[in-house]
Amino acid sequence: MRGNLLRYASTGYVRTLRRGAMLVFVAWLIAVFGDLVAGVFLVALRMLGVASIATVDAIFDIAKVAAMLLGWWLLSSPDPAFVGVDDSKDWRVRLRWTLPFASVLILAETTLPYVIGSSLAKTTTIGQGAVVISISARELFETLAHMMHGIVVYMGLKYMAALSLRFPSPKIRKESNDAAACMMIILACGVVMVVFGLAGRVVGPLGVVAVIAAGGAGITALIWLVLFLIVVGRLQSELGRTLLVMERASTPRIDADPDARVNPPASPM
Repeated sequence: MRGNLLRYASTGYVRTLRRGAMLVFVAWLIAVFGDLVAGVFLVALRMLGVASIATVDAIFDIAKVAAMLLGWWLLSSPDPAFVGVDDSKDWRVRLRWTLPFASVLILAETTLPYVIGSSLAKTTTIGQGAVVISISARELFETLAHMMHGIVVYMGLKYMAALSLRFPSPKIRKESNDAAACMMIILACGVVMVVFGLAGRVVGPLGVVAVIAAGGAGITALIWLVLFLIVVGRLQSELGRTLLVMERASTPRIDADPDARVNPPASPM
């Protein structure tokens, strides 16, 4: 019995997981440092005489989001050779079922502002008196898309924590769970911000709680980002190391002295 460690899975399956982890990692790096990359492209295009970069900007944003979603899809691929109880199945299936719906919403939110931006910018006023909220269709769409993206990332982190048992890697498991816990803290801070932000319009001092919650959310988001990039990078490295072990195991061993096989020593009389 060899068990269900990833080094005993098929090479093609592990390569698929690694491609997925790499896409997620690179896409998030671009998302974090996107302004710097976009600035470099802007300078280069202006030197070439291109006045408007709206199309390039749209393609850049759509490609970044599409790569991220494709990465999660590849990373959540089922193992066709798995036998027994799969600890990662529940979160993997949830992630895989959510991704098609999330992809439509997130890609639409990324694409539509470039197509019908003026229509989405129209605001609607909700409420009366001290509690009045003005929101546009674009802001509502962005909020829903960000919430769905957060759900995808949370499911992905819980899936990676379960997948780590197949290395096994306690570090990946701990960091994935810690990053998922940070997301729950950010969500809780967001709820507090909304509730006390609205309450602060009626009772002024209550708005201070919303400000504190916003600060907590910001600090937690920075911690989450560092943890997330570390855990996805570590997962990618572990998958690469596993592939190397599998390739070495599948390579036939060659004797140190090839002549010994061609001319074996004569047996004693």
